Amino acid sequence: MPRPPNILFILTDQLNARALGATGHARAATPNIDRTARRDVRFTRVHCVNLWQGWITQTGDRYGLPPNDTVPQSHHPMKSAPDWQCLNPQAPWQGRDSQGYTIWRGEMWILGGWFTPQTPNPRDVWHSANGRDWTCATAEAPWPHSDLPVTLAFRDRLWLMGGRRLPGKENSNAVWSSADGANWIQESPAAGWCPRVSAAHVVFQDRMWVLGGTENFYEDNEHTLHNDVWCSANGRDWTCVTAHAPWSPRAHHQAVVFANKIWIIGGGGRFPVTHTCNDVWCSADGLNWTQVTAAAEWVPRLWHSAVAWRDHLWVLGGISQAIENLGDVWCSRDGQNWTQLQSNVIWTPRHAQAVFALPDRLVLAAGHANPVNSEVWSLELPADFFADHPAG
Repeated sequence: MPRPPNILFILTDQLNARALGATGHARAATPNIDRTARRDVRFTRVHCVNLWQGWITQTGDRYGLPPNDTVPQSHHPMKSAPDWQCLNPQAPWQGRDSQGYTIWRGEMWILGGWFTPQTPNPRDVWHSANGRDWTCATAEAPWPHSDLPVTLAFRDRLWLMGGRRLPGKENSNAVWSSADGANWIQESPAAGWCPRVSAAHVVFQDRMWVLGGTENFYEDNEHTLHNDVWCSANGRDWTCVTAHAPWSPRAHHQAVVFANKIWIIGGGGRFPVTHTCNDVWCSADGLNWTQVTAAAEWVPRLWHSAVAWRDHLWVLGGISQAIENLGDVWCSRDGQNWTQLQSNVIWTPRHAQAVFALPDRLVLAAGHANPVNSEVWSLELPADFFADHPAG
């Protein structure tokens, strides 16, 4: 007579889930659970579902939530996805996070970034067409503020503006551009917007846009965080579209152009108290904004990546309210309904990475995965992936 299967149900908050070994990940293992069971019992299949609702008081305290505060229930859809491929486990540039990055002239570009709080920030510029082979355009560009800068490809030039200089907390509102990535000119020593770090940015309607950010990396408050929106057609003359957009003042957020609109996704503040958002907003003109959702299915986060690819919005990685790295991938057709994609092989959880949306693949590079690294990963999806796997 066959033995009945061993079935174990675990109901736990996020913190205890980590201790038990069931973390809601498709590749979850259960070593601690196995040790808890009888010696001859081993669980061979794991099904994990993230349900985050009504966190108990002590967990809420750990996550910076007031007593009795709750997070909306999220029993979100999940879809299997192909494995991520490691294109280069150690690119020739030094491991980093918070770099500037963009796609320009068909190549991926990485500019500056962060090594440690005590180390001067890098000023190098690298580019690659395939993610495996990288070329250094310059080892030392003239711009000194390259931690969490604004970087854009606009009118056949590469642009860098704003950002922070390390060590310390000096921010910039200077604007630089280059025709080759090696030789740079200062378009403006002081743009119309105040010096800031970790602003969101896009190219939209033939203009460069800067949205929000913080004046002081270590003091996020009502005076230093911004929700203003600025645009420029030349990098020298800037127009304030609105001084106060309806989304809350924030930094470490992402902006994406999708469906002929600007989208603001997540973000918040890091110091002295971390607060994170998972709201999504969109605008057709930068002035009038619509809240698409106040709480997306993904965990509120900072320093994540967001791109538009394959007719979907994408959110990848970041850092949570509990200052824990995230290693998840989400996509949405409308910004309101999100699907988590789960791959058996994927990069380790991290924040402040670079993500490039190429025509045939997503490429993820660098980021802080405890420690910073110079890995490069890619994800390719079949042409009919969304036909067979509806998402968002």
